[in-house]
Amino acid sequence: MLSFSAFSLIKSVLISLTEPHASIQEMDTRRRVRLLLSVTLLVLVANLIGLVTTEVLIEDHPTVEFIFALPCLTAVVLSIPCYIIGRSSRYRIGAVLLVITVALLGYSAMIVTPGPSAVNYVAIAPTSTLIASLFLSIRLTGLLGTAVVFGMWMTMALHTPVTYLLFASQPHRLGDPLANYNMIISVIIALAMTGVILLSMRLRDLLEADRLAARTRALEQEALAEAYKRAESVKSTFLASMSHELRTPLNTITSFARLVASQGMGPVNDEQIFAMNEVESSAVHLLRLINDVLDMSKIEAGALRLFVEANIDLQPIIDSISATAKTLLAEKPVELRVNIVGVLPAVLGDRQRIYQVLLNMISNACKFTEQGLITLRAESLGDKILFAITDTGPGIAPEDQPFVFDPFRQTSTGLRKGGGTGLGMSISRRLAEAHDGRLWFESTPGSGSTFYFALPVRSPALLPLLASQTTAR
Repeated sequence: MLSFSAFSLIKSVLISLTEPHASIQEMDTRRRVRLLLSVTLLVLVANLIGLVTTEVLIEDHPTVEFIFALPCLTAVVLSIPCYIIGRSSRYRIGAVLLVITVALLGYSAMIVTPGPSAVNYVAIAPTSTLIASLFLSIRLTGLLGTAVVFGMWMTMALHTPVTYLLFASQPHRLGDPLANYNMIISVIIALAMTGVILLSMRLRDLLEADRLAARTRALEQEALAEAYKRAESVKSTFLASMSHELRTPLNTITSFARLVASQGMGPVNDEQIFAMNEVESSAVHLLRLINDVLDMSKIEAGALRLFVEANIDLQPIIDSISATAKTLLAEKPVELRVNIVGVLPAVLGDRQRIYQVLLNMISNACKFTEQGLITLRAESLGDKILFAITDTGPGIAPEDQPFVFDPFRQTSTGLRKGGGTGLGMSISRRLAEAHDGRLWFESTPGSGSTFYFALPVRSPALLPLLASQTTAR
């Protein structure tokens, strides 16, 4: 418990020490400032430890002790302004000071270290370039890297005479082969490390460019999606408004045509009755097309609403579509058979939409069947009711079968028959799926087609709709 409290205390202290100034609002800048402050504190603590270690371990002449402590002391002194400036919005200046601090630490450590062991500090100065790469641009990092390499070379060149003067007890001579060898190796290492750092910087910039490009593409896609959504909303609103405006006059045309044809407004001859029947038929057809387009626009906009009922008796629906089919087949040598297997249970769903799916299925069968037989079969299969409408029409060509349920697409046979928008089966499939059901078909060219509609008896997906509509009522 005590260790956990100590850990929490240390964590809270570190968080407060690396907290950027309140004036910094950008999240990306805050992350960089936190990182800079963390590195600065690390340098500060490491060099404080170095100072203490120097004081404890070195028991030589005070002058020598001070010289050995000079690199760490310099780093500690320079780290304090780095930390203070780094907390502000001018954190880049703090980053430059930190780079100078680490570079000077490496240079001074090499100068005051006697003999070949100076090479041990050759990696410290190039580390400053790595720190620069975290906070500064690639151009500025490259300039600093070049300066660090030059400074490394100059430092190693001065190393032998400086240590010879400071540590006269050790034999150092200008032009000593070992010292020259160490100098050359140190500069090569510095160059190699700076090259690796610059390569890493280049890779970082490439990755950053890819990330920004991906982000830009994502924003563009979001903007396009939003524009598409607005366009869809405008289209749906327009279609809903226009359909309402068109339905009213079409219903009026239908009513008056029927009234005139029935001689409700006075006697008319056979030719006039035929013309009025054609007007009524065309108006009804146009009204159905408008309803199909409106339904499709609602489905695509996600605005389709189901009016769910708890216990729908399917028998009246089957009787109604059978009567409609007989009317459509009145002038064709086609027999209609209805085969209901057993007793169909009441279902949960939208009565009108279930009727619409079955009506589209049987209307298509009647439209494309010129002679022979159409069979409507319904049976209960566990938790589903399966409807199958089989015809002896021309069937669907293999190349047309993938597009049967695509909106505004008609088969070659459908185009020859004329009429319709190619929306009926597409809407039917969407309505079947809205009931958590399935609509599919099987067809052999020349032998007819069978369309299947699997309707769940009680779909869990519709229960929330039923509850909400019951509450609203």
